[in-house]
Amino acid sequence: MLYREDNREEYHVGVELLALTLSGNELCWVQVGGPNVLLARKNQTLLSLESKTDLSLDCSEQKNGRPLTPLPGQLLGLDSNVNVSVNSFRTRAKDRLILLAHSQPPSVVYTWTPDDLQLDKMIRDVATSAPQRAFWLGSLEISAERSDQSPIDEAA
Repeated sequence: MLYREDNREEYHVGVELLALTLSGNELCWVQVGGPNVLLARKNQTLLSLESKTDLSLDCSEQKNGRPLTPLPGQLLGLDSNVNVSVNSFRTRAKDRLILLAHSQPPSVVYTWTPDDLQLDKMIRDVATSAPQRAFWLGSLEISAERSDQSPIDEAA
């Protein structure tokens, strides 16, 4: 609909999508565009479940000595065909998802352990590692212990 009604002649709008659902202990998602989806599991560093690049990586590295503004690599509405990513994994108690939209995630992200996952600390780490790059970061704790509970207890 976006393509037919708004973008057929010229691009006016595009949408990134991430939809998650939890059934029992299986978390499934569909995604078009960002963010990167990282799994934090007890006694492990972060594991990348879904990695997304944006168009700023396809263009020149820097413009006027500054990094290029982040540009979504995939959006709903730009074409009649949609490149949808579908994925799933089996959750464990206390699993947490870290969602990071960033053109080039800094290496510090992949050194975080579950003890490092305080939102303020994570934001500070990313911001100081790549101060010229825009980003957003979110954290979702998965509660799959009982099926009658809300699947996502915390969002930021």
